Amino acid sequence: MRWIDKWVDWLANRPVLLWRLAALALFTGLTLYVTWRASLVVDGVRYFWLDDDQMISMRYARNLAHGHGLVWNPGEWVEGYSNLLWTLLMALVHWLPLPANLIALPVKFLAWLSGCGLILAAEQLLRRFWPQPGLALPALLFALAAHVDLVYWAANGFETPLLALLFVVVLVRLLDEAGQGPRPFTYALLALIPLVRSDALHVWGAAALVALGLAPDWQRRRQVATWLGLALLPVMGHFLWRYSYYGAWLPNTYYLKVAGIPDLPQLGLAYLGRNLAFNWVPAGLALISLLWFRERRHWLLAVAFGVAGLYILRVGGD
Repeated sequence: MRWIDKWVDWLANRPVLLWRLAALALFTGLTLYVTWRASLVVDGVRYFWLDDDQMISMRYARNLAHGHGLVWNPGEWVEGYSNLLWTLLMALVHWLPLPANLIALPVKFLAWLSGCGLILAAEQLLRRFWPQPGLALPALLFALAAHVDLVYWAANGFETPLLALLFVVVLVRLLDEAGQGPRPFTYALLALIPLVRSDALHVWGAAALVALGLAPDWQRRRQVATWLGLALLPVMGHFLWRYSYYGAWLPNTYYLKVAGIPDLPQLGLAYLGRNLAFNWVPAGLALISLLWFRERRHWLLAVAFGVAGLYILRVGGD
């Protein structure tokens, strides 16, 4: 089996840039393929569109760009979206001189760009725990690049890649700042998370727990708590603006999908089970890593993912 050892050694010594470029090329190719397959020709014109709630956000964005306000129909003040910053980016897209059949492409581009950033940021997070990752690096990069969810989100213009990118970058910066003190830019990025998605406050909370847990003493924790309070100001401002604009503290999506729905914990458990079954390999590796290294930083990340799991159980899904 000496040839296997030589092959593994050859792979392990490939330039890091090669793995990065190959992973990004794979992700780009898959995203382009899915984007093309999701388009449709009508009367000789090819149309590209977004999927699921993103097309709802696009209608709000179009009305805003045309001067009707952030509404589904002019004069009807109902918040039918839950991704404020992404919808505002969509509004900027509607100012581009593009026909209706192509207007979705810039949004897909932004989602793809966020996905590329996420792949590269994930490498940095890996290196914070494993400075010389060896073949674990290409395994991580290619697993993300080919992951069906990430490709689907990018090809269909979801804000999820941007949300995940912000979360991972915040985690990397928190790990770097653990012995140096809080940095304003980190908490500015953290403040954006619940503005990208209104239901991402649990992601904000998970990062906040990591920040507090990494602080070495009570004095540093007080500093972190102060910055966390400042990072909450934008979302508090969003709540106040929402109430003044729509007359409700929460988006209409909450009342449609969560309020009054029976058996939410059971639905959430089923949802969580399906996702763990689909991602059993990375979930299993994460558990092994947690049990093997038993470091505080590993446990803090586990707490962060535990917060996400509790949120899913509470609302019955994502």
